[in-house]
Amino acid sequence: KNKPLVLSGGNTSGDAYTISSYNDHDLVLATQNGGENRITVKSDDGAVGIGITDPDELLHVSGAAAGIAYL
Repeated sequence: KNKPLVLSGGNTSGDAYTISSYNDHDLVLATQNGGENRITVKSDDGAVGIGITDPDELLHVSGAAAGIAYL
């Protein structure tokens, strides 16, 4: 079920790291040994789901959320 995560780049000079998934797999951040998907980034369109694995919008939050009007 879980696919390997690729972590590349970065150094002590301050260059950023890249976190990505292999090929066309979504990037999923999970807890409980992978049993609870918390954040999903879709590989096809970059949509982000928080608490949902198939976001309908560019940012889709499942459950209660708070935000600032200028988002």
